[in-house]
Amino acid sequence: MSETFENSDLTSSENLSNYLSDEHYLIVLKSIADDMKLLEELLPEFAEHDLEMFRIKTHGIKGVTKQIGLLEFSNYADEMQLAAKRADSEYVNKNLYDFILTMKGTREELLERIKKLSNNTVEECIDTIEEWKHLKNAFLQYDYGSAESSIKSLEAAKLDSYEKEILEKVRIALRDMDYELGIILASQVV
Repeated sequence: MSETFENSDLTSSENLSNYLSDEHYLIVLKSIADDMKLLEELLPEFAEHDLEMFRIKTHGIKGVTKQIGLLEFSNYADEMQLAAKRADSEYVNKNLYDFILTMKGTREELLERIKKLSNNTVEECIDTIEEWKHLKNAFLQYDYGSAESSIKSLEAAKLDSYEKEILEKVRIALRDMDYELGIILASQVV
């Protein structure tokens, strides 16, 4: 069930990329790739122990992949969501392995798309997302030192203009020890 963005059911002019700047679109794609990675690990656990959470998570990934033009995968996620809604654990378990493999393949295609759209390597994109998450967590924990360390790491990273603008505001929030504002600002990226 492999599909590429160029061959997806929605062209880039008809999906989110038509409504967002390139930098914001990249942020959305990075976030979806990160969520998919997490779901690859969590969905089997949810399928076994919490079918309602499985339904919620497949509903979410269905929606976001539809918005970026990956209708084939979105439809597959819809099938899995509906099975969970019917409490059809037999169907979910029978198709879970293939669904996870398909999601991994879709995530790889998504990472390649990110790489094409930016001059960063895929690893740099993922590392930057992780650093933004560390920064947000540092603000959540009122950890000045960790926040300062994350800011320094992000200053050394290849950031788009939107991220640079947010980072400058974050730097000021940390200087003013405005942790709540820091959380809000970091949340605009991750």
